[in-house]
Amino acid sequence: MTWYDQRVGRITSSTVHNVLHTTLENPSTSLKKICDPAPKPLNVPAVICGREHEKSGIKEFQQVMCTDHQNFCAKKACFLIDLNHPNIGVSADEIATCDCHGSSVLEVKCPYKFRSSLLPEFLGLASE
Repeated sequence: MTWYDQRVGRITSSTVHNVLHTTLENPSTSLKKICDPAPKPLNVPAVICGREHEKSGIKEFQQVMCTDHQNFCAKKACFLIDLNHPNIGVSADEIATCDCHGSSVLEVKCPYKFRSSLLPEFLGLASE
């Protein structure tokens, strides 16, 4: 089964807000997408940019975390389904673990709006 197949009929973090704020009279587009099994990959500039930078973002995160966390490890995550609520799923980028904090979810975001900014500018730390 593909990643798209696993998402059909399931509420994810990408759709939960729209699901909770829709009506039967006027269902949101996101709600319709949950029920539509046809995969429709996004090929807009922001998503393409994110795909291009995700691996380097993960690598940099791992390098930073390894210096301050004992036995830090991050592994590729798959589509995870809540066994108690099988209509809910999550697709994280990686699952990170360390002895000091246990397990956590890593979700990489590459804000397209800041694609040409340096990190201090993005964080609002640049001297003016």
